[in-house]
Amino acid sequence: MSILCAALLVTGALSSIDEPGQVSPPPGDGDIRAVYWESLNETEVWLTLEAKSATGEPAPFLSFTRRFAGKRPAAQATDFEVTANAGMLWAPSVEFWLLLDDNDKIDLGSHGVTLGRTGENSSMTGVRATIPLQTLKQIANSKRVTGNALRFEFELTESQRGAIGRFLERAVSDDPARQPPP
Repeated sequence: MSILCAALLVTGALSSIDEPGQVSPPPGDGDIRAVYWESLNETEVWLTLEAKSATGEPAPFLSFTRRFAGKRPAAQATDFEVTANAGMLWAPSVEFWLLLDDNDKIDLGSHGVTLGRTGENSSMTGVRATIPLQTLKQIANSKRVTGNALRFEFELTESQRGAIGRFLERAVSDDPARQPPP
């Protein structure tokens, strides 16, 4: 979730599409959420992934996001935002890449934007990059996704890779903010 989103959550200046009037509880691993920011006349649809290392150690949270003006998109999505946020984990470098099926490396950190800094030495807490639709499709169709975000290695589980596919399907639909049937 973007820093702007977090700030607006605190102020309560939103209208949730999934759950009218609230976004709580916070999204969990694999959750796809949609919210309409009334003050901005903007809808945001995002997927949250709780990445972990191969040994189960925590890694930065990953999110994939689509934003558009109004409550329904006027055009098909062409770009998506991907974010790695380390929160309180110590993260000294802007490194962010994905390796698809042990073959295709997607470098996201070299052109990403840092999300924030903490402490006297200004350590990075997150990085954000924009990826085209085709790259999101590649990620969704991969049988194995590993990576490194802010010096933390991780591997996405089968259910997390499935969540990326569900997010892609929803994000490119005519009404990505709609709540899908149970």
